[in-house]
Amino acid sequence: MTVKEHSERVRFDHNLIEKHLPKSNFRRIFPIDPGSGGTAANGDNLEDLYVKLEKSACTLWKKQVGMI
Repeated sequence: MTVKEHSERVRFDHNLIEKHLPKSNFRRIFPIDPGSGGTAANGDNLEDLYVKLEKSACTLWKKQVGMI
């Protein structure tokens, strides 16, 4: 299962957190809608960062289950 698939299965409404806990410093990092990634504070393109995170998570999962 990819990070994106897992995220879609356990998805929750981040708007509820922002509504009920406004000072929690909650930040949604993944997934993002295509074309809406923007730029991180350090100048990195967030869409590229999320692709790297998904690839790393997939590789880690494959190593843990013995596929690599």
